[in-house]
Amino acid sequence: MYYQVGNRCLEQAQAENVYFSLVVPQINQNGELLKPEYTGSSWQMNGITLKAALPECSPLDNVESGLEVGWLLLGVMASVYFVSISKGFLK
Repeated sequence: MYYQVGNRCLEQAQAENVYFSLVVPQINQNGELLKPEYTGSSWQMNGITLKAALPECSPLDNVESGLEVGWLLLGVMASVYFVSISKGFLK
């Protein structure tokens, strides 16, 4: 199972590590530092185990989207190339 963090599609453990690593520590009203900490097997904050609710994703979908954009760009570039060649023949 893969989960999305930003624009990346990662396995669950990697996704949680990236997600919780990006959390900015904060200082509460009592002057205590609040930040998630990795205990070797899970992420915890103030003794509470954290579990990220991240959206699911598929690496295959990312590849398919990239191929679609790539083919579109190739078509545009080929069109520009053929128009420039045609202009040369018409001169």
